[in-house]
Formats: sequence, C-alpha cells, structure tokens
Amino acid sequence: WYRHAADQGGPNAWTSYAMRLELGIGVAQDHAAAIDWMKKAAESGQVRAMELYGVMRLGRGNKVEDAAGIAWIEKADAAGSADAAYELGKMYEDGKFGKARDTQRARGLYESALQRYSWHVNFSSKDASFRLALLILADRQPARDLNRARALLNDAARDNGPGVTRYALWLASDDPDAQDVDRRSVPADKNIAHMNDLDAAQMLLAAAKSGHIDAMY
Repeated sequence: WYRHAADQGGPNAWTSYAMRLELGIGVAQDHAAAIDWMKKAAESGQVRAMELYGVMRLGRGNKVEDAAGIAWIEKADAAGSADAAYELGKMYEDGKFGKARDTQRARGLYESALQRYSWHVNFSSKDASFRLALLILADRQPARDLNRARALLNDAARDNGPGVTRYALWLASDDPDAQDVDRRSVPADKNIAHMNDLDAAQMLLAAAKSGHIDAMY
C-alpha cells in the first residue's frame, strides 16, 4: 500500500515512503531504496527531501558522500529549511564533516533555524535553542545576553525537551563545575546558575517522571 501510494503520488509521498523505508515503519527496512526515493524527491525540488537526503548521505566514512550530503543540506538551507540550518549549525559548532569549527557561524545558523521554526516546535528546534544558549553562555564577553540565554534554555526545557535534566540540575546546583553540560565547558555565572530553585525542582520532577536517570537521584 505504501509503495502504491508513492508510485501514484508526488514529492511528499516519495519523501514519506523514503522515511518509512529508512526507519522500517510499516515496511521492511531498506536503506538503499530509501536513498533512491529520497533522491527522487530532492531532485524534484522538495525542500524537506533535500535536507533529509543530505543527512542520509553523511557519516558513512566516505568524504565524497559527505561532500555530496553537505551540498544538499546547504541547498535546502538556501531554500529556507529550518532543519538544514540546524544541521549546518551543528557541523560548524562541532567541526565535523570537513567544516572548520566556527562557533560564530554556528550561532548565526541556529538563529536562522529558530526564526524559521517560529511556527513549528520540534526536537530540533528545542535542541537548537539549547545549543545556542550554551554558545552564548560560553562567550566570555561582558556584553553577552544572559536574558536571551535564559529564554532559550526555557524554550529548550519546555515539555521535557533536550537538555531539560541538565538545565534543571544546573539551575539547582551550588557547584559552578556543574555547568559543564553536554560536553561543553560553560563559564560559571551565578546570575544564570541560581535563577529560580523552584523552577529547577519542578523541572527535575518532570524529568524524573519521564525517565531521566540523572533526575531521579
């Protein structure tokens, strides 16, 4: 049925079928077939498919494939994809897939992603908020915007998004060293670390209920 829908449909149907094949949802998992269908959708100009096709070609130990994947993600970014901006931001932040580490470039890409996500909140938008907040906090310049960082962390923690446990532990902690979150060294700042202990306790409880091990202690 899913294959029939893809055969009869257009780019949206091809993208949906490709993801089912990639993840094995409702059909037998088949990465090679997923790549073919996603490529078909991407080449038709479907922006979401461009980004997904690019991501599917990354990280397979092949520099040629990585370069091709990045090219498709950059094409999706140029077409206004929030997810593409987010993926490129991670590359520049972490210095992966041939990109030199550039935190300023990463910050700009996360900002672009969040502007585009303004109408749609998902895992990636929450993670972009979390990552951008940490980059702001890691900036030791006096002019760094702590209120902006706090707002971003609140966005990331909403509905138990990525980083909720680390954020809550960080807010509640009396230990400045606890601010080394998500493998990034964030400078100690009491204005951030002790904003609201009640908020921290509530977030820890929510995180513990949802299964976060660290929050249960």
